Formats: sequence, structure tokens, C-alpha cells
Amino acid sequence: MSVIRINNWALPFYLLTAYVVIVLLRPHEYTHSPITDIPILPVLMLASFVAWFLYGRRDFEAPQFYLAPLLLVVMCLSMIASDWAGGAVLIFRKDLPIIGLFVLIACTADTTPRLVLLLKIIVLAATVMAWHGITQVESGTGWSGATLLSGRITYVGIFNDPNDLGLLFVTSIPVLLYLYYDASFFVWRALLIASLASILYAIYLTNSRGTIVGLAATVGFYFWLRFGLLRTAILVSVLGPLAFVMAPSRFREMLAAGELDDSALFRFEAWYAGFNMFRLEPFLGVGVGRFGEHFFMTAHNSFVVVLAELGFLGAFVWNAFLGLSLYMMYRFQRAGVPDDIIENPGEVAEYLTQQKMARALMFSLLAFCSAGLFLSRAFDITLFIWCGLVVAHYQNCRRRWPNITEVIQLKGNIMKVFYFWLFTVMVSYLGMKVGLFLA
Repeated sequence: MSVIRINNWALPFYLLTAYVVIVLLRPHEYTHSPITDIPILPVLMLASFVAWFLYGRRDFEAPQFYLAPLLLVVMCLSMIASDWAGGAVLIFRKDLPIIGLFVLIACTADTTPRLVLLLKIIVLAATVMAWHGITQVESGTGWSGATLLSGRITYVGIFNDPNDLGLLFVTSIPVLLYLYYDASFFVWRALLIASLASILYAIYLTNSRGTIVGLAATVGFYFWLRFGLLRTAILVSVLGPLAFVMAPSRFREMLAAGELDDSALFRFEAWYAGFNMFRLEPFLGVGVGRFGEHFFMTAHNSFVVVLAELGFLGAFVWNAFLGLSLYMMYRFQRAGVPDDIIENPGEVAEYLTQQKMARALMFSLLAFCSAGLFLSRAFDITLFIWCGLVVAHYQNCRRRWPNITEVIQLKGNIMKVFYFWLFTVMVSYLGMKVGLFLA
């Protein structure tokens, strides 16, 4: 009888892979699940960390390795500053596994096949959730036991909100397309096309305006970078009416009415409240998760939530974590082929393939940023998974081609972080002003 052997150096990654599968698909939270009472996620996380500490690669070349723990510290300090020291302990216990997941992904996905495997798992999870939502619409209840929320599809656990579900869907599409164009097997391509169709339909079924905006903005960014601003504007003017017809009912009804419904109006009022919170507590904010104590609903804007709850210090660290990840992939996918490999066709082909992956990861983060302008998902696990994949990809390329352009050093790009933070604040502020004016 053959015995499957796993090398010690591979053990951290396979434990992490099991964790990612469970944390996304969440079978332990299904109704009548036989593993409901088993603390499977904490056990897998602890086992992954122990295995990584003993056998894994500890390569901390990217500034995100320092920004992520710093963000956790600032989150705890914001709770202490808001006169709730006990809340700092709760935040630490709640968000430490998310920071740990980022570190594990960035360190253990240290080869291209490993990184691609994680991308496939994300696409598979999104496809499973999409089919769950499609069957949920037909019967009212999905196989997980989750039910419709006002006619909108849901899942279980951290994806029980249609907006969370939509965010995973829209961020998975760029890497799905990367896997499609990278595939050479016809059946695999056909499966990916079917997966894309189901995810797009599931986005429609979430009826999430933030997700629709994120999808539209990501497509717009793609055409802008590919064809230029003028051609993109022409394309939008042609396809705009078609997109309006196909948009979810909540989005279409609001546009057709020519005015904001109560839900949209309350969002802009929440943004206004968030800016007021920042004005009153500019340094460390009102405390993580305490936006709802100062306004009756969440801000539905990740950038405003961070500004209000963490103040300038936390918002700067959070935007640095996200902005540098985005900038890292943007710079790499535009970088020229290094001179030392230009005479090696095999290396050049591999370099161009890695640039395509960087482009897909960049668009996944752009999708998050676009949707994040209308969804409060600043500390969502989805963001830290994508940033972990970005850092892993960057470090893999740095190890293979040490002479590539020095894309990211926090010291050299501190002003770019500030400009990114300022841009997101200005977009949110102007959006609030326009929304309140239209109301």
C-alpha cells in the first residue's frame, strides 16, 4: 500500500490550503452540519502557524508585513482611546486570525503553482456559492440552510450578507479570466466559462448596488487602461443603456426614478456622519465597530468607515496596506523585461505570464476598491486574502528576478500612499455632496 508523504517544508501550505477552503465554504456552519461543534478553524490556524514557524519560509521583503500588525495595534488603540479597553481585547482576538491569514498566504504561497492553487480555490468557492444562490432562489433555502434576505441571495457565516457575497464574486472574476486565458485544456476552459456565467448571474441575484458599481468600475478601468479614455467613453455611451436594462431591480428603479430612494439617501447621510466623526476624533477615531453607536446605520463606504473609526493614523495605515498592494501590482505589470533575461526566451515567457497574473490581482483589488466606496468592508477577510496573494506574488517574482524594478519600498512611496488616501477621501466627500444635493 502506497503512503502519501508530505515534505515538512510543504506542510504549512497544505494546512493553510485546508484553512482557506473551510473559511470560504464554511461547511461547519451549515444547518445540521456534523462538525458544527468542532473548532476546526482555530485548530487549522494554530497548526498552520506552528508548521510555518518550524518549517516555513520567513521572507518579509514587503512593507505590508509591518503595516498589517501595525493596523491591528492602531485598531486596539482606537478602542482604548474611546474609553473601552475591553474592546481592544475583543478586537485583538477577532482580527488576529485575519492578520495571521494574510501573513501565512504571503509566506507559504512561495511558488507559482501554490499561488495558482489558491486562486483556483477562490474561484471554486465563488462558483459553489453562486450555484448555492441560484438554487436558493428556486426553493427559498439553500443547501447550507441559509434563506433569502428580502429576495436577495445569501450564504452562511461571514457571507450571510448579500453585499459580502457580492464582494467575493466581483473580486474573483479577474483571476477567473486569468485562469481562462492561461488554460490550454478545452474542458477546463469550458468549465471556467460556465463558472463565470454563474457568478455573473449570482451577482445579479445579490441585488447589491455596491457590487454592481464595483463590477462596472472594474470593467471601465480595464477598457481605460487598454483602449484609452476616449474609446472607453464611447463604449460606455453605447453599452450604458444595455447595462441599465440588465441591472438589478433596486439599482434600476433608483435610476429610473431620477432620484435617490431612502436607502441611497441614508448612505450619503451616513458618509456625512462619518466625516463629522473624523472631525470630532481626528487622530484615532471613535473606535473600531463603533460607527453604529454614533449613527443608526453603517456608512456603506469602507474608506469613510476607516476614517471615522480609526482617525487619520488608522486610515493612513489601512490605505497604505491597500494602496501599496494595488500600486505594487500596477507597477510590476507595466515593468519592462529585465535586461539580464532578455536573451532567454523561456524566462521572458515566464516573466510575461507573471505580469498577467499581476494584472489579474490588480483588477481584483480595483474591484474591491470600487465596491468598497459603497460597502463597509474595510476589515473584511476578503481584503486580507487578496493582499496576501499580492505580496506572495511579488516576493516570488523578486526571488526569481532580483534585478526587477524596485517597485515597493515604503520610505520611497510615502507620498504615493498619502495621495491614494487623499484621493479616496475626496471621492467619498464629493460623492456625499452630490448625493445630498440630488436628494
